Amino acid sequence: MKELIEQLVSVVAQEAEHCERILALLRNQQRHLIEGNVDELRTSVAEQEKAMRRSRELEQRRQSLLDDLSHTPQFDGERPGLARLITTLSDDYARRLESLRTSMTHSIQQVIKTKEQNRMLIERSLYNINETIHLLASANVAVADYAASGAERAPAAVPLSVNRLG
Repeated sequence: MKELIEQLVSVVAQEAEHCERILALLRNQQRHLIEGNVDELRTSVAEQEKAMRRSRELEQRRQSLLDDLSHTPQFDGERPGLARLITTLSDDYARRLESLRTSMTHSIQQVIKTKEQNRMLIERSLYNINETIHLLASANVAVADYAASGAERAPAAVPLSVNRLG
């Protein structure tokens, strides 16, 4: 069982690292969105897709290890989660898993927040593009409005700022 626990700690540590990597990529994407750097944004999105695939692989490996642990006498066929492992294991493993779980939880919360901010930036950019098209094409021409998902939607009533000084 000790070998399974050590493998699990290693996999969870890798998962925590990947959460941090994904968060860093999302923050880079946010900067690229603000700066309008499309090429760097594409590169970052491709890197994020690779990191997400690796993260899913690690999660599957963690689940497999937890399944293996469920067949040990200590867990009697019941699949343990990290919380149960933390309360069951020796102090050293428990502290390490608790630290990793806390780190991952924080990173995941930050990923969700940053992802939402990026979504709002993209939607706002799409709105501004649509408004610019409306202004250039005149009010009599109907131009479709699109959400970040690509779905057509009704134009939102958001004020447009026009810089007439420069």
